[in-house]
Amino acid sequence: MKKNILTVLLTMVLTISCGLLLANHLVEPKADTYTNSNTLEWIFNNVDYNYTRVTTMYFNDSAYSKASEANHYKNFQKSRTTYWIKNGLYMTNSDGVDSGYLTKADEPDKMYHFTIEDGNSKLDDPNKVKNVAFAADIVGGVDAFFVNMHKFHENATAYAGKFTNTADNVWTSTDSEMITYFLAFCASCYTNTEAWDTNGDGVAEVLEFEKVTVTLQQSGTYYFDLYVKSEFYCILDDAHLDTGLFARADVHNVTSTSIPAIASYLPS
Repeated sequence: MKKNILTVLLTMVLTISCGLLLANHLVEPKADTYTNSNTLEWIFNNVDYNYTRVTTMYFNDSAYSKASEANHYKNFQKSRTTYWIKNGLYMTNSDGVDSGYLTKADEPDKMYHFTIEDGNSKLDDPNKVKNVAFAADIVGGVDAFFVNMHKFHENATAYAGKFTNTADNVWTSTDSEMITYFLAFCASCYTNTEAWDTNGDGVAEVLEFEKVTVTLQQSGTYYFDLYVKSEFYCILDDAHLDTGLFARADVHNVTSTSIPAIASYLPS
């Protein structure tokens, strides 16, 4: 009788132990978790108008020369600073870029081009605004025409849903729509024309992209980054050969950016 009881108890212990081992084996590994200051949706919701964007493309000199020759827009340059406000923007850099676009208060579906005499040092002087001329009929005006933070803001939930949290304060997407938007947002005026024969077959190829990322910096700025596929690393400068980073939009001065010089043209 005692032997039977011991046998039963031993069987129960073994069964429970085996069950626990099996259960532990079947449980999937815990997914990576990250510490984020805010969510990506919060970032898109937090930035709408009134910010400064610095865009930089990391071409090496040879690739930049080829891209410049093939590009549709002749004012294409590696880097520029854009001041964004509601119904207006102004672009500048050290290579002579000095122009912007605005939508007038009484013409909400048109864009006008303008320049500022003496450049961005005179953003607060309405007397320096020059050469205001009709540019295009655009439903919604400036805000609707460009890929900008307003676009991400208006689609915050849907666009954030296309990204995966891949590190602390970093989100990554391989979605083709996001890649297209980041190309416009990070690589100002670049039209991605065929310019490179990367495999030596004599045929130029269209630049292809691997992924995009959004990074929330501790300083309160936001990096929007666009990466090329590995076969196109050869067009990058030395500093970015290992990562594939092709272009970055550095978004900062959120809510404090303004262009007082054009205020009289805009809706109040």
